[in-house]
Amino acid sequence: SDPPLEQAVARSAEGGVRGQIGDGTQHPLNWSATVYKTLIKSDIIFVASPLLRGTGFFKNAGSTSRLGMEAELHGTVNRVTWFANYGLVQATFGSSLSLPSNQEINSAATAEGAIAVRPGDLLPGIPRHSFKTGSEIALSRAWNVAIDTMLSSNRVFLGDEGNDQDKLAGYGLINMRASYLFSEQIGLFFRVNNLLDAKYATSGVLAEIEIELAEIPGASDPRFISPGPPRSAFTGVRFKF
Repeated sequence: SDPPLEQAVARSAEGGVRGQIGDGTQHPLNWSATVYKTLIKSDIIFVASPLLRGTGFFKNAGSTSRLGMEAELHGTVNRVTWFANYGLVQATFGSSLSLPSNQEINSAATAEGAIAVRPGDLLPGIPRHSFKTGSEIALSRAWNVAIDTMLSSNRVFLGDEGNDQDKLAGYGLINMRASYLFSEQIGLFFRVNNLLDAKYATSGVLAEIEIELAEIPGASDPRFISPGPPRSAFTGVRFKF
């Protein structure tokens, strides 16, 4: 069960600017930028169990910090609308900690079964960089086609709060969609997610292998990952009443 937990208290500050380049012209460029910082006292984190895969407990982790910024551009050129968005977040521990682990899943663990977390170590599961961009073109008054891309940088495994092991790799995805309006009330749409069928993972945890896995005989890698969805496609009809 979870140990007694103190209340987490967050204090945040945020500021931003936005504007338009080419105001009044045929193709204005809209832009915005935001910076923020959040400090959390007695933050609560989930600590993966080094003994039982898929389990863990919540624990106060002292102070943590999230310092970030977001920048966005979007505009229209003739029949094409487009956008680009970049995010940066530095999510770190602010306190020294000792968390349970063992050397079978984390080589940095001590003989007593603990890993050391230092101020400045990255929080697990949060990518530092993210980028999204996309465009949509009106081929006719009824037919639109769009494509968008998402990139995400690597992230720390849960169970490696000391940042001692290799990180979970980042990934990139391309999605496509199209729509056709037969009338103002009826339209057809089509979408493909993960167009290139990229193989990627969205999260990862270090845990001990307790049982023999029939799918992977002799497996000993303590890194368990959550694979992202493969390529998928669907279509449908929209009705507007």
